[in-house]
Amino acid sequence: MEFEIKDKIEDFISASNYFLIDYVIKGDKNNKIIEIYVDSKSGVNADELGKLNHGIWDVLKKEEMTDKILKIIVSSPGTDKPVKFFWQLEKHIGRKIQVRKGESIVQGILKEMIEKPEGNFILVEFKKGKGKKLISENTEFIFGDEIEINIIPGF
Repeated sequence: MEFEIKDKIEDFISASNYFLIDYVIKGDKNNKIIEIYVDSKSGVNADELGKLNHGIWDVLKKEEMTDKILKIIVSSPGTDKPVKFFWQLEKHIGRKIQVRKGESIVQGILKEMIEKPEGNFILVEFKKGKGKKLISENTEFIFGDEIEINIIPGF
């Protein structure tokens, strides 16, 4: 049943301007809460998220799949969810990000997105050293090369 629900949600979202980033089911078998995280190239609009929420509910209700669902939450991924698609980074150029590759973690400013035939890269500027010996360095990462990228909130 959960796979059928996910398929219906994916079909509904794919017909919109949004992309499914993540999908989480919480609760017990009779009181499920479905959290759906979406993003788009032009950003996320609260009114559109509300329409997606109602539309998904209507589709699942029509298919008689809502009897054990307590509620559906459609939201943007937020900073706790890693970036899944290269295009998601475009709106974050100039912002602070964290890149994790294995045990290594780099925090810095996303400077550039680079598309090359051998793959997509990001250029991250980070500070190295202490006090007056603080210097900036740039590091290039291959997107998807077993790295995890999170956006760091600017507040």
